[in-house]
Amino acid sequence: MTSQFENYDKLSKGLIKMSQTFQAHALEKNYLLHGFEDLELSTQSLIKTAIKKGIQVNVIDSEDNLIELKHNSHKELIKSANMTSLDSQASYFLMDNKSATKYVLDRENIFTPKGEKFKNFEQAVRYYTLLNKSAMVIKPQNTNYGLGITIFNTFPDKNHYISALNEAFKHDKTVLIEEFVEGTELRFYVQNNKVLAVCERQPAHVIGDGLHTIDQLIAFENQHPYRGIKHLAPLTQIQKGESEKLTLLEQGFDFSSVPEKGVKVYLRRNSNVSSGGIAIDRSDQVHADFIEIAEKTASVMQATFCGVDIIIQNYQMPISKSNQYAVLEANYNPMMSLHLFPAVGKARPLANKALELLFPELNKK
Repeated sequence: MTSQFENYDKLSKGLIKMSQTFQAHALEKNYLLHGFEDLELSTQSLIKTAIKKGIQVNVIDSEDNLIELKHNSHKELIKSANMTSLDSQASYFLMDNKSATKYVLDRENIFTPKGEKFKNFEQAVRYYTLLNKSAMVIKPQNTNYGLGITIFNTFPDKNHYISALNEAFKHDKTVLIEEFVEGTELRFYVQNNKVLAVCERQPAHVIGDGLHTIDQLIAFENQHPYRGIKHLAPLTQIQKGESEKLTLLEQGFDFSSVPEKGVKVYLRRNSNVSSGGIAIDRSDQVHADFIEIAEKTASVMQATFCGVDIIIQNYQMPISKSNQYAVLEANYNPMMSLHLFPAVGKARPLANKALELLFPELNKK
């Protein structure tokens, strides 16, 4: 490279210009790890921490987020940051099947939302006449990232109900219809039966300014430098699909509506960051009673790494004074970057704890 420059002075200026270019690129998306940008953020965080600890990193398949970590003769194969040999396939299947999760948790007297499951679309449609005219959640039995989930805060009309069923059946042959539980939804990150971080997840939304349409407000929000696609950015871009359309209709809006200044318009009711929501760190604010419930849930799932979603009426009060809660689901491969890049609150780097568990010999140094 030095042969490109006539003398030291030009070489020096050339290197300065290159460093400024690299710095600008790094600052534009400062959450990325240079050289590993094709991997999702949780895996990037794990790799960065591993390198600092002197652990060798081999990317086997970047599209599948499959890596190998090596320290001396000790090797670990890891997918998506925390899918490891420490969890069994049976545990994955149990958490992937929401009906099975509910069965096991109910048996352990851990509260879950009441509901019914349907394998037949027509039967699910006929069930509408038997409902008790209350709020509800319609979702696929097996789903991740909030796909196919519709939440109705009030009892929907039949057309909206059918649309929600259609959306859910796109993602699975079995659909659950559950009661809607009021409260704040929290994600508990559990590792080895211990809660390491908690965040509140708020659904995708925009704030009206009295001037722009919802479609335009979504476009503005999606320009945020932290929003991207496929877990390659801290926040996911807000979509404009059928679920978002139904959520707007429930509030009396469509994408062409111009909400008044200060009005909060929801695009989703489910609070997954994967569908455009945001995270707020609550790790130091949650009452110990709910920490215990999350840890018990992970233990029942026989999961080393687990994300437990609990909706709670008042998460700062003990269960004896605020006993309205329900475990919505338990998740294998919980998103570590959710806690590393909260929209509000303290970051909780979890990669170090994961590596301490995977490579216990490093803890002895």
